[in-house]
Amino acid sequence: MRSFVPVQPPFLEYGLLHAHYRYAEYVPDERLRDVICCYWSSAAHPQQGEQLHRIVPDGCIDIIFDLDARQMNGAFLTSLMRSYEVMHLDESMAFFGVRMYADQVRRLFGYAGAELTGYHVGLEQWLGRDAASIVERVILADNMSERIQLVDTWLLHLLYEQDDQASSLLHTVVQQIDHKHGNVSIRQLAEDTHYSERTLRRLFQQELGMAPKEWTDIIRFQAVLRYCQLTDQRLHSEQHASHPKVIAGHPSHQTQSRTGNMDRESRLSLSELATAFGYYDQAHLNLAFNKYYGLTPGQLRLRQIYTN
Repeated sequence: MRSFVPVQPPFLEYGLLHAHYRYAEYVPDERLRDVICCYWSSAAHPQQGEQLHRIVPDGCIDIIFDLDARQMNGAFLTSLMRSYEVMHLDESMAFFGVRMYADQVRRLFGYAGAELTGYHVGLEQWLGRDAASIVERVILADNMSERIQLVDTWLLHLLYEQDDQASSLLHTVVQQIDHKHGNVSIRQLAEDTHYSERTLRRLFQQELGMAPKEWTDIIRFQAVLRYCQLTDQRLHSEQHASHPKVIAGHPSHQTQSRTGNMDRESRLSLSELATAFGYYDQAHLNLAFNKYYGLTPGQLRLRQIYTN
């Protein structure tokens, strides 16, 4: 089972979500959990003003179904993100997504995730006409449970074990990076796997479209986000206990969050946070957050405190 579960801003900035905005995550079939991080849904129906929707790099590639689409080209794949994006939602929208671990995309589709670099590609364009049926059924499904069951069945049908040595090696290396929360050098990875640094760099570029250093930076950033989520979860749960509609959490998030039963006073200072996750200093941590989140960790904490 994967130890890495990435975090997206709606689980950190719930106090900034408008009443007309919903974001939720759902656990896939157990047989898919080494390949699929989660399913998610996002819906907004702006009435006054707009909802800002922040998206950050998480080591995943998404299939996104546009539930408001009237044509059967209503699904597309996203490429790996390398920096944050902020969407200004000023019109009604409804999406259902499949968040796939990028190192596992080849197991589902037979293509490397690197082939998507820099693009949003229509699902039918990538998979051919066979994708039209699942797109139509997902869009027309009566409810989320039916939608999840449809996609579970579809992905299990697509899933196959790779005998390819490169795919197996990539998965092994990515798992090591996950286990070390991104705080590991390419030299150490080469020593642990008994492959050369050059081989690993070529593998990451070929399969993921980025260097190992960039990948470890993203995973380490996500580990810090995870810490921020865990330290803030208890207050969030208490405050919204009587308002379950505000945000529906990924069950695996909720289970693991309870292990981080720490209040605001017991959490690490920003300088301690930087040291704990292998950054040179707080300034180095700030640079990473500015690149991947668009805020510093201190600014994120202020948003969490003053929007609860």
